[in-house]
Amino acid sequence: MLLRWLVGQPLRGDFEIVSLAVGVGIFACMPWATRQRAHVGAAGLTAWLPARAQAALDALWLLLFAAVLWFLAARLAVGALDAWRDNMRSMGLLGLPIFWAVGFGAFCFLLAGVAALPRRRR
Repeated sequence: MLLRWLVGQPLRGDFEIVSLAVGVGIFACMPWATRQRAHVGAAGLTAWLPARAQAALDALWLLLFAAVLWFLAARLAVGALDAWRDNMRSMGLLGLPIFWAVGFGAFCFLLAGVAALPRRRR
């Protein structure tokens, strides 16, 4: 905003840069949110089960969540390689390469899959 005020005109490609930055920021938060178990969960259906059964179900769902995250990481990695090979670029004024952002997303989903693995309770 300061540069826009100083120059007196809109910045070229500002929407494009912000879009990529927001996507990278969301990818970066995925492993942390997974580790903190900050994703949405619904416990209403299993609240009547004993604690051991709830823990077993939670572990099962976490394993499934990890598998889905690893599948998505693999697909993002393929997408990053395709974007790099085909020299894919953003569709805005700047035409920025996008392979690095997609590759970063693959890495973050890989980490999130590791973070999703069930932990032993102490």
